[in-house]
Amino acid sequence: MRLKNFTIDANTIAAGATDLGLRRSLNEDAFLIDSKIGLIALADGVGGRDLGEVASFEAINALQEYLAECQDKGTFRSKDSNLTSHKPVTASSLNSTSHILDQTMAAVVHANDKVYTMSQDLGLPPDRSMGTTLIGVICAPDEPWSTVAFHVGDSRIYRLRDRQIEQLTRDDTPHQDWLDNGRVGKEPQRNILSQCIGPQSHVQPTIFAPAFRPDDLLLLCSDGLSDLVDEAELRDIISETDRNQLEFTCQALIAAANNRGGKDNITAVLVSRQ
Repeated sequence: MRLKNFTIDANTIAAGATDLGLRRSLNEDAFLIDSKIGLIALADGVGGRDLGEVASFEAINALQEYLAECQDKGTFRSKDSNLTSHKPVTASSLNSTSHILDQTMAAVVHANDKVYTMSQDLGLPPDRSMGTTLIGVICAPDEPWSTVAFHVGDSRIYRLRDRQIEQLTRDDTPHQDWLDNGRVGKEPQRNILSQCIGPQSHVQPTIFAPAFRPDDLLLLCSDGLSDLVDEAELRDIISETDRNQLEFTCQALIAAANNRGGKDNITAVLVSRQ
């Protein structure tokens, strides 16, 4: 189990943990917390394809490098230098969020290009080419009102607010399509993805700006957690979080999944806004 615990800014902290689970010999999950650019990301290498652990690592690495380069060039920042953690949402802060949304979309597309190109260079056949989910949030340290989230695949982001939990992402799966369409026809397998990072030259990420208020908690997790621990138990475990010791709650979430069989790699990352 690997732990991370970082301060993003005076109001935001994050921690994460990843575990092999009980049935796998290789951990194909990866996560990153970069406090400098406020990036929290998680990737889950797709089973049934080659080099899932490489795909997840390379996707996150490409994402981080792209956004860090944007920050170094001064393009990953607000045009309003007067934003503070106590300032309400304004036209200027909305403009800033729109700018970061655009940069985030470009970064996720870049990550897809990187993994896709690696598969092509290795000569992997289409049905075995590298693939990974990719989710995350950007809580830019100098942009307290500009939280941006991104999502491809079936890893998930949840938000806990006032002891209520809400899934903020929609799984990119035929099974989710079947649920959305009223469960008409034969139920598809749950673990089949309609898109992920790497197998195709084009990807359509979901990029959005979730409300992330003081006292909120965000959970990023791979399906090794969400497949085994239901929302009610996730809520109960997260509700007991000590905001100064998020890593212990991440461990508790992983333990809950392992107690239910630990059939996959398990990764949990928590982000707290004070």
